[in-house]
Amino acid sequence: MMKLRFLSWVADFGSLELSPVDGRTLTDFMHTRGLQMRSLGQIVKLSEKLSHVQSLCVHEMIVRAFKHIVQSVIAATSDMRQLALTIAAVLNLLLGVPESEFSGSSPAVHPLVWRWLVAFLKKRYQYELTGQHYDDVRKYAILRGLCHKVGIELAPRDFVMDSAFPFCKQDIISLVPVHNKLRAHLQMEGNF
Repeated sequence: MMKLRFLSWVADFGSLELSPVDGRTLTDFMHTRGLQMRSLGQIVKLSEKLSHVQSLCVHEMIVRAFKHIVQSVIAATSDMRQLALTIAAVLNLLLGVPESEFSGSSPAVHPLVWRWLVAFLKKRYQYELTGQHYDDVRKYAILRGLCHKVGIELAPRDFVMDSAFPFCKQDIISLVPVHNKLRAHLQMEGNF
């Protein structure tokens, strides 16, 4: 039954009846059709002829995985004066290119992050992330989705994503509370 729903949904993508352009619209489409976000891995497998759908789903899985890391780091930070520095450090680890001592590992990502990401996507989404899929990752799209989900406000500047340290303490402007339940309620009920 669920596989038929997934196939129908993927067919809608193929006919361009549905055309999400980012993680937010993908999430909205899935939620309005009663599909769980944990099924993103199955959607990637069923949409092998639709590379744009696969790319969008892989990006959303990576954003959601990285969200868990960033939220855990924020929650574990006891000295709030160091929060901006801590967030910059975790963004550098997740999105920066590892220094040369780690060369030969997986594609342009710290080996520890790569192993965690592969294990997380396999467990949460039943999806096997490969180096080929990660090579296609657009880091700015990941950063935008991550900032939206966690509530990070960054300074407007061009980040050099192919460096080991694209972010610094001054890049973190603020944290904005994110209330998903309230946002969904307002979308269904309308603005007051």
